[in-house]
Amino acid sequence: MRKIVVSILLLALLSPFFTSNVLEDGKSFQRSSNGGVEVIEEVEPNNVNTSGQEMYPGDVVRGSVDMWSDKIDWYSIWLEPGQTLLLTLSHASGDGVSMSVWDEENTYLGSSNPAKMRDTIFLGEEETDLGGVYSVSINATMTEAGGGAYVLEIDAGYEVNWYSAAAGWYVASDIYDAKGNIMYTSELSSYQYAESASTDTQSAPVWTNGDFWNFSVSMPEFSGITYDEYYQMTVTGSDTVSGKDCFRVSIEGKATLTIDLGGVETKTIDEQTGNACYAKNTLSLVHENLTMTTKLETSGFGSMNQDQGRSCTDEWGNPDEDCDGVEDDWDDCPGTAPNAEVDEWGCSDAQNNGGGSGSGDDDTDGDGIPDSSDACPNDYADSSNDADGDGCPDDDGGGGNGGGTGSTDSDNDGVIDDDDMCPDTVAGADVDFFGCSDEQNGNSGGGDNGGNNGSGTGGGGTGFGCIPTGADQSTTMKSDLTYSNGINELNFPLTEGKVWSEAAVGTGTMSLSIEMGGCSILDMELDSSGALPLNYRHIGEESFTIGGATVTATGIQSFAGREGNNDWATPDFTILPSVPDDIARMGLPFAAWINVVGFNEFNSTVDISATVNAQNAPMMYNNQQLTIDDLGAVVVDTMNLSSGEYELTITGTSGGNGRSVVVPFTVDNDPDFEIVTMDPWIVLPGGVPWVVPTPIFVEPVNGFGADVTLSAVVPDGVTAQLDFSSGSAPFMAVLTLTISDDLPEGDHTVIISGTSGSTVRSDEITFSITSLPEFSLEIENREQQLAEGSMSISGVINAHNGLDLTLGGVLDVLVEPYNQDLLDSAVITWGVIDSNGDLPFTVTFTVDENTPMNEYTIQLNVVTLDGGVSHAASVAFVTESSTLDGTAVAADASSVVSGNTTQHDGSDTSASELSSDSDGDSDDNNENTDDNAKDSTKSDSESSNTALIVGSTIGVVGILVGVAVVLMRGRNGETSIGEQMAMESQMPFAQPNPVAQTPMIQPVTPAQPAVQEQFVAPAQQMQTAPPPPAQPTTVADYTGLPPGGTYDQSTGQTVYIQADGTRWQMMPDGSFNRLN
Repeated sequence: MRKIVVSILLLALLSPFFTSNVLEDGKSFQRSSNGGVEVIEEVEPNNVNTSGQEMYPGDVVRGSVDMWSDKIDWYSIWLEPGQTLLLTLSHASGDGVSMSVWDEENTYLGSSNPAKMRDTIFLGEEETDLGGVYSVSINATMTEAGGGAYVLEIDAGYEVNWYSAAAGWYVASDIYDAKGNIMYTSELSSYQYAESASTDTQSAPVWTNGDFWNFSVSMPEFSGITYDEYYQMTVTGSDTVSGKDCFRVSIEGKATLTIDLGGVETKTIDEQTGNACYAKNTLSLVHENLTMTTKLETSGFGSMNQDQGRSCTDEWGNPDEDCDGVEDDWDDCPGTAPNAEVDEWGCSDAQNNGGGSGSGDDDTDGDGIPDSSDACPNDYADSSNDADGDGCPDDDGGGGNGGGTGSTDSDNDGVIDDDDMCPDTVAGADVDFFGCSDEQNGNSGGGDNGGNNGSGTGGGGTGFGCIPTGADQSTTMKSDLTYSNGINELNFPLTEGKVWSEAAVGTGTMSLSIEMGGCSILDMELDSSGALPLNYRHIGEESFTIGGATVTATGIQSFAGREGNNDWATPDFTILPSVPDDIARMGLPFAAWINVVGFNEFNSTVDISATVNAQNAPMMYNNQQLTIDDLGAVVVDTMNLSSGEYELTITGTSGGNGRSVVVPFTVDNDPDFEIVTMDPWIVLPGGVPWVVPTPIFVEPVNGFGADVTLSAVVPDGVTAQLDFSSGSAPFMAVLTLTISDDLPEGDHTVIISGTSGSTVRSDEITFSITSLPEFSLEIENREQQLAEGSMSISGVINAHNGLDLTLGGVLDVLVEPYNQDLLDSAVITWGVIDSNGDLPFTVTFTVDENTPMNEYTIQLNVVTLDGGVSHAASVAFVTESSTLDGTAVAADASSVVSGNTTQHDGSDTSASELSSDSDGDSDDNNENTDDNAKDSTKSDSESSNTALIVGSTIGVVGILVGVAVVLMRGRNGETSIGEQMAMESQMPFAQPNPVAQTPMIQPVTPAQPAVQEQFVAPAQQMQTAPPPPAQPTTVADYTGLPPGGTYDQSTGQTVYIQADGTRWQMMPDGSFNRLN
């Protein structure tokens, strides 16, 4: 046990010194060319933590991740010990991006919320006490977007020292955490400076022998805790170091933290002594010779250093009746005289028969084997446990040939190999607790204590041969370093706003020694004084009262970060684009959403402009003036552009500074089609079976009009049926998923493929089985004929697993292709949250003679304030459809197969191969899926719903420039999207009039979940059976219902349907009444 504990303590103490805080020259990075904060671009490869891109406090980095080709970006961030860290991740709404952080020991420290556009992770002193390299991963998360662009801002704790010309030195020092909260502060308590009247802030002060500055802090006792600190510098003379004339000063300081709890007093004492030399012309540090010591002293109960009533405990808290430092269970000699030195078995020389004059033939353990022949002289052994007669119990190993079942003792010194730190001890040599003799410990004398030849008098040597006799610890760091260029932390003249960096490395010697319980644990020389560069900034002035006099001081802010980062404190911004679909088809516009990411407390307005590298491409803007809380869009009219690759350059300007991003996009006017899953992500509670109908829309592009054949691959444990397998685009089919109650929690993928000739297009549906608070969207009439007049979309936000919709949220209405008049006409009418916690709503549009008769996709994005959960569902407004005109072809069982859908990489090629493999042999898990599928042609669309992007406040479908954001409320009301009116009118929720539908199995909980429903084709009728002889008319709760039924919420009420058709309605109190 002691060996293990000592090892752990050593690793903890040495961790900062095993880490070489040296800047790597091999790592490259790119910065923006504009003035102000330099935004670093991510550099691949950075996909594993061992190749993380090297970053430092004060850096800002921009990159992107996605679920298919770049799931994760790693960054390695250097920190000084105790330097707090604040990580801020920004991304576009709806983009699935999160971050996680680990320390140097691979301890997980936290993750961000991907639903938040801007989220932070803060690491305090406890998490950063050892410093070193911290690993940060930026992750593409499972949302409808599956990734996106991001900006990572890295802030760290800093220090502000206040220099006063009147005092000739600092008058105060403040330490802040990475959030800007003050952690520690100290002020000058007294000083003497002879040249006070002639000193200003333009040049270095002139010190005189005897000048001194004394800092002191005293905290009154509070709950048994006291703190006292002083630090004094005194000018003692002049010197010359590295050719520089300097003031020699003596340094002395001490800080004592005392904690007295329950009779145990623990003192932590930090002491500093030595001298330093400061250049006379700049006050730069050119030499230091310092000794810094940290001591931990413990007294009272549990202390090894006191003999109170001859009843003590050792340093591990175990009973030690004779206070000799060896716990009673290990002590072979209880009752040792006070202050007598003992061996590892608790025996003094006197107890070892003769005080050092023993004959060597004694039998200490009384087992009949003289000590001179006993391999284990302190362990009793006889024929019952010592088959080889070596004096060691076989279960303690012995010589390893005694037939025992314990570990071996190769050198027969009485310490088994597992615990033996000196496995090659010569025969007959006395050893300490760790199996080491005096010779192996590098010591002379001691250790025998009379057990053999009687010449020992000492208590063992240093290293592991020394058994700690107390809990007191002491760490001493010595440095004698010269800085030939000086460390210029003042940088005269003092001018507010001046920034600079210092990365001086001292030459000389450094050493570290650690003692614990009177034993030297470590004594080592350190190679260099390498550390992170320090970045400085002159800030404003403040007044301080020192000894009754008021002085003015200039703040000098400093923190450890990347050398040369002179804009680490400058308020600035960058632009973050979000482009869910980078292909513009059919002459439709191309849109890029943008938001402004500010750092260092930037709070100004940014003016937006844009250009395209083509003629005849007019642009329009959603918002040309943005703040960090606003969202804007730039829309390019592609009607007059030929097919090809283009670049959109978006520029933001504020206060004379400009930031630009280049967004590439493609114009494609070739006939094509798309597969659009209208419910890209479905979330269901686990433990119950589900029947989930979900629509799939085949959308023509650029005048495409050929037939398309649909197929689906579902994961194992799931069955499904398509209602229509082929038709002329556009048309809609419904895939009905049957999910078993034992499907494990997690994400499961369904692959939908459409084939026309040699062209294959695909998309995927992700459904998640979870026990977390979630919701699903239940939308009716997913394909509607576009006609003049009023068109409405009715739905319900169904809460699962305790999600609370009463907290509110947002609903975004998105229209593709963009039509501002259609968007402005939309009115959202809210119902009342029902007893199950579900919220109904209706979105109504007005179509008039000015509305172009195109196909429109209406996407509804919902985000809840409870947990920031977001999901999307879509409805198609069409002018024609094979489904509606009756020409779509019904599907058969061959349209759906099972397979290993985890092999899908998001590409059309992968979907085609997966479908083929599953069709040929659904049990082969598709092990031959082409790993290079995602490198196929550019027309190979990445699915996982890149065509449908949902956001916490905004989402984009294809080309989209209109957004409606409406707060959810748990009351009746309606909201005009164009005017964003408050929801005050009391229009009741209009119940839909669905056609026949597939009943869905619901979990048996008071708040019944529901899933997306499609009301297109009549569903199959359920099989019925004769009713049982008799049933009650009311049951108290769901546990009283007959087994084997299913739940249905399609009418807005929770109804339990038995296998024979008997229906039970749930009442507000949780009881059920039989309806028939």
